[in-house]
Amino acid sequence: CPSSHQVGGELSKASDKTDVSIAFGCMYKLDKDTTVKSKVDSDGILTASYKQKISPLSTVTLAAAVDTVSLSENKHKFGMQLNLTP
Repeated sequence: CPSSHQVGGELSKASDKTDVSIAFGCMYKLDKDTTVKSKVDSDGILTASYKQKISPLSTVTLAAAVDTVSLSENKHKFGMQLNLTP
């Protein structure tokens, strides 16, 4: 039986920069057709997505990216994706 949740982290540094980037994320399978994911990074960007198979031929994904450092600015992104498989 595969695990219903995963947690991960990332630590990276570009060779030409002194800053180190950190990111943490998780994924949770609500059921066999539904997945929720989230991630936050050291720049303060929080991302989240909700993906659901709505039929044998289609999947819908709702996603958002929020700049938690600049909440009052218009830097946030929201979207929806519909995949149709013939």
